[in-house]
Amino acid sequence: MAWPGSATGIAWGMGCLLLGMASVGKLDAPASPDLDLPEQPLRRIFERVSPSPAALLTKQPGGGVVTVSRRGVERLDPDGGESRRIALPDSDGRARAGRFTAIHVDPRGALWLGTEQGAVFERQDSAWLPRSSVGRGPKGPIRAIASFGDDRWVVSDSLWRVGPEGIWMRVPLPTLAAVDAFAADPEAGVLAASGGRVWRYDAAGWRAIWRSTGTTPDVLCLALGPEASAWIGTDDGLAEVDASGEVHWSLRGERVTALAPLATGAFAISDRRGLVTRFAGAWRQVTSFRELALRDVAALAVTEGGSVWLARGHQGTYVGGFTSPAPPSVSSGP
Repeated sequence: MAWPGSATGIAWGMGCLLLGMASVGKLDAPASPDLDLPEQPLRRIFERVSPSPAALLTKQPGGGVVTVSRRGVERLDPDGGESRRIALPDSDGRARAGRFTAIHVDPRGALWLGTEQGAVFERQDSAWLPRSSVGRGPKGPIRAIASFGDDRWVVSDSLWRVGPEGIWMRVPLPTLAAVDAFAADPEAGVLAASGGRVWRYDAAGWRAIWRSTGTTPDVLCLALGPEASAWIGTDDGLAEVDASGEVHWSLRGERVTALAPLATGAFAISDRRGLVTRFAGAWRQVTSFRELALRDVAALAVTEGGSVWLARGHQGTYVGGFTSPAPPSVSSGP
């Protein structure tokens, strides 16, 4: 399996991480599944968000998203106005945007960044604090950071978690294989694709909830959905595993690279149909984003205000060219 790509998503927790060049765009969510939304071009609103090894995007409390550019950490407001900027952490004299590979805002509102060199930083009291060091913590590039309970979970050379006291612990998986995709929610648990299976971790420990076969497609991204469901984006559609373990397929034949399940529906990125949304059980296309090279769209976030943001592999930041009378109801869950 290929590493998909958070936060972010990775939006992680809503989307996935994809190595490439990063840019961010924002759309206003359609008011209803029956709203006729013609495809419209996108217009650039933030000039040249710089190259990054990852499509770094995560939502922040109160609306808006956080991304990384060569100018620093960009906090983009919900209306697509001017961004607020924070200087990047500098651990080796070269605070380059291209070094950062993971981003996360924890339940307390603290910002976390991971680098391709394996360093992890937390933003506290207007200062960056290193959370990993030589001989302690991850040994390889940081591919994802997420929260479950009071701990931060980190995907690197293996799966790690660090608690409030700053002690790093390696998290053993039931398989020795690498983690191919990952998602976590502070309350709902953790999902990890590894060894041909998707594993779920909660108070009861690890259990396998989905298993690949010789004809099963590769896992590209994961998300925790409402009512204890798990969403699995693959290169041949979307598999939803409900609380009873039953698997429901949709979007077959499409490469699903990012997911944002909501209490009232869902958004997803498909390389064939673009940004799609599902309300009342049916998937509908919002826009194909022809100019955005959809295969590189790897992070998707839907904020509490109903704005839809995405990150893709290219330079520049874009905003959607249409609006709606009112956004759908969006939960603050996964």
